[in-house]
Amino acid sequence: MSSISNKTLKFLKDVKSNNNKDWFDENKPRYVEAKDNMNEFMQSVMNKLNETDVIDGYKVYRIYRDVRFSKDKTPYKTYLHAYLKRSGAARRGGDWVGI
Repeated sequence: MSSISNKTLKFLKDVKSNNNKDWFDENKPRYVEAKDNMNEFMQSVMNKLNETDVIDGYKVYRIYRDVRFSKDKTPYKTYLHAYLKRSGAARRGGDWVGI
């Protein structure tokens, strides 16, 4: 099973300390690597859950924050999160994963 790498955790820690567009633009390749790591992790979680459940798919949410109505105007989330959707009407709901 895939896991979240230390590089991804370090990137998230760095975003928290440097939550501005200039820093993010310079470190965009690190974000892409972290997002790819999250996708690999979610794929392995989905495969494991499919052993006992029926998971239709997953979605990794974007890191960009919607600041229009927020008091906190920092442009980026300091976490990665995803949603796993269960398949079919009889299996409503899903699972949320946050790193």
